[in-house]
Amino acid sequence: MKCLLVDDHALFREALTMMIEAHHPAVTLLHADHLADALRLIAQTPDLDLVLLDLSLADSRGLSTLHRTLDSVGEHGSPARVIVLSGHDQPETMAAALEDGAAGFISKRADFDQMEVALRKVMAGGIHVPEGLAGMLTDAPAATLGGAISWDLTPRQSEVLEGIVAGWSNKRIAQRLALSESTVKTHVQAIFDRLGIRTRTQAVVLAAREGWRRTP
Repeated sequence: MKCLLVDDHALFREALTMMIEAHHPAVTLLHADHLADALRLIAQTPDLDLVLLDLSLADSRGLSTLHRTLDSVGEHGSPARVIVLSGHDQPETMAAALEDGAAGFISKRADFDQMEVALRKVMAGGIHVPEGLAGMLTDAPAATLGGAISWDLTPRQSEVLEGIVAGWSNKRIAQRLALSESTVKTHVQAIFDRLGIRTRTQAVVLAAREGWRRTP
């Protein structure tokens, strides 16, 4: 597995590198302290599996850092999933990152044990939703967050939901499934209607909470 760590704080980057090397010796780590360097490495590393991304870099700040990274991943057909690793851990920022395609959000204020749990979950193909975030999504329908979930989806809808849970944009899902973006949008809306939700974040939270996996 190849992992790209993008962070401009040298001490934090070194500490996280030591943790990953200690717990995941088979992981090959790449490093970047600017977004420009990260985008170059994404383009040069077609077998990249994971990107750990700080949102605040010298040459890019905020969610645009995530958007540009995801665009690069999609443009180069990379299988990499992107985890946001940031000290800006306000609920709205975490929810927006998941909504926009991140495979997880790890607060820099989390201890290394919590970070390790999150990394293992994403490395295993899951998605990491910060503890307590589901309860913060107050715009979710009460029946959905509190009641039984109907996962009675068509095979194609299940494939699309799998892409959403993986943190893929509609464009990337369309490329992977050989569909048009408009068709993917139609499937996404059908999934939302079926699950009684309104956003991708809610889909991610529900899938993570319920342990949903697509049945082959």
